[in-house]
Amino acid sequence: MTKLDTYIARTVTSTIVIASAGLVFLFVIFTFLDQMDDFREGYDLIDIMRYVGYSAPRIFYET
Repeated sequence: MTKLDTYIARTVTSTIVIASAGLVFLFVIFTFLDQMDDFREGYDLIDIMRYVGYSAPRIFYET
């Protein structure tokens, strides 16, 4: 592999990782805000954080 190939591969990979992380972050925020509607119905904040935390790998897999 030449230096140019390595540079292109590293640039493309880092761009994909950054874009995926940004999408996961947005979806996690939207999921958290969606779950906050249930907060008034006795749904605890810890339960919301747990749900969002457990959903993050699924969200990452789907993006």
